[in-house]
Amino acid sequence: GLRHEGIYRKNGAKSRIKVLMEEFRRDARNVKLRINDNFIEDVTDVLKRFFRELEDPVFTLELHPQWKEAAEIFSKPQRLERYKELIHRLPRLNHKTLAALIGHLYRSVGHLPARSPGPAGVPKASQQCGVS
Repeated sequence: GLRHEGIYRKNGAKSRIKVLMEEFRRDARNVKLRINDNFIEDVTDVLKRFFRELEDPVFTLELHPQWKEAAEIFSKPQRLERYKELIHRLPRLNHKTLAALIGHLYRSVGHLPARSPGPAGVPKASQQCGVS
C-alpha cells in the first residue's frame, strides 16, 4: 500500500471502517490485514482514527507541556536533544508505537512518486498522535 497515491488523503468506506475499528478496539495487536480483504483507504482511515481516539495520546498528556516547550526551542540541535529526552521518558508501549509510526511514515515518504509534492502529503505524526 505504500506505493498507493494519496495514501492518507483518501477516505475509506464507513461500513468497512466501522468493522475494522471494532477489531482494533477489541485486540489491536492481533488484527490481520490482508490485501484481498482490506482496502488501503479503509486501513489508513482506521489508523488515523485509532490515534485520534486514544484516551492518552502516544506523546502522553503528562508530557504535552514539555513537547510544546521543546518545539519552541530555536536551536535545532538543542531542540532535537530535548525531543530525544522526551522520547526516552515515554512509557514503553508508547515508545514502541511511536517508533513503528515514524518507521511507517519514513517508508511512506520513500515511496512518494517523483511528481509528488513531498512530505507535505504525509500527515504530521504529532497530529495523528493527538498532539497539536
